[in-house]
Amino acid sequence: MTPVSPLHIAIAGAGARAQQHMDTIACLPGHYRIVAVSDTRPERAQAAAARFGATAYANPIEMLDRSQPSALFVVVPPDGHHPLTLAAATRGVHVLCEVPISITLPLADLMIEACTRAGVLLEICENAPRRPSERLKQEIIRRGVIGQVLLARLHYTSGSYHGISAVRPLVRGRATRAWGFRRTLPALPGIDFTGLEHDHQEWEFGHFTFADPSGDREVSLLYEQPPRPGGRNTWEIAGTHGRIADHEIHLLHQEPTGRRRERAYPIQYEHPVRAFVETDPPITWENPHAALALPGGQDDVARASQLLTFHRAVTEATPPEYGAHEARTDLELLIALRESARRGSVPIDLPLRSPTGHEQALHDEYRLTYGLDPFASPEDAAVALYPRGGITHGVTHDRIAEIIPPHR
Repeated sequence: MTPVSPLHIAIAGAGARAQQHMDTIACLPGHYRIVAVSDTRPERAQAAAARFGATAYANPIEMLDRSQPSALFVVVPPDGHHPLTLAAATRGVHVLCEVPISITLPLADLMIEACTRAGVLLEICENAPRRPSERLKQEIIRRGVIGQVLLARLHYTSGSYHGISAVRPLVRGRATRAWGFRRTLPALPGIDFTGLEHDHQEWEFGHFTFADPSGDREVSLLYEQPPRPGGRNTWEIAGTHGRIADHEIHLLHQEPTGRRRERAYPIQYEHPVRAFVETDPPITWENPHAALALPGGQDDVARASQLLTFHRAVTEATPPEYGAHEARTDLELLIALRESARRGSVPIDLPLRSPTGHEQALHDEYRLTYGLDPFASPEDAAVALYPRGGITHGVTHDRIAEIIPPHR
């Protein structure tokens, strides 16, 4: 690889997800040097910092001021994304932020505007469309192998913006309308990864319409987040000549009798070199970073792509690979679906033109949870939220019911 100057990066958060990113960064010593790590658990920050010869902090604002990094990597719950991003932007620090971009579109817009005004880059860590199997699917669609896309189905158990971000490049059109349906169902008490207790579960279903790029038809996306945890995340893309079903390509072939039948071609993956499908002719996606000593897994390849393209965008002033505006669009579709459900499943036109009642309720829940306005000073908010976070995963059932009464 061509020699490059490493970016000095500070990482806010040292939990499980941050550790995964650090494992990938460890494979890119020529591109990144971790200079500081902050976490509310001193032992986690110290262990991560010691691994890279960095300095550990308990306060992310102090970390920004004292370590003076080139970039901040935000790996905290979504409530903390906007204050940390704003704090970094005001200091002229580029930002790489975990998903979703924020909890609402107005807060995402604050992040985008602050970074634009400061002349710093904002990139969002969305893995799904960067996974090798998804890169291959995008190439299959681009080549017209399954014909014109007619319908998409998405079944996602969590973090549904991931599924939407993977499906949108395959559908390729612009979303025009959303219908949503949600129910709050009882569940066995449990504790999520943020440490919050739950005695309920959410089920939601939605229908999105997209304007086909050719302009002669609409494409539908049927979406479901099932009411129980676990299970597989799957999406299917149906076209005029075949379909992509999870990790298989099904193409229509005409038999000598004249009857048309489907033939299945599995998507295969050789880590970290390539993803391919043995159609006629075969289609292959070659990993441009295969020489890296990455841990095994498609997400490792996706994370390396995030980090390498972010480095190039910062050092060479090139556009980010995914970008904050694409992340905002993925969030917008879920906001529209949930606003439709809140209104009794009425259709919601896209793009959204003003803050929704669902977003206003999330802002109210933010105030209730933290005793702070979501548009408060980023320094104040960053310190207050950093030890906590997680309203997008719900607080207690009673608090949610106070603010967002379930539709019966």
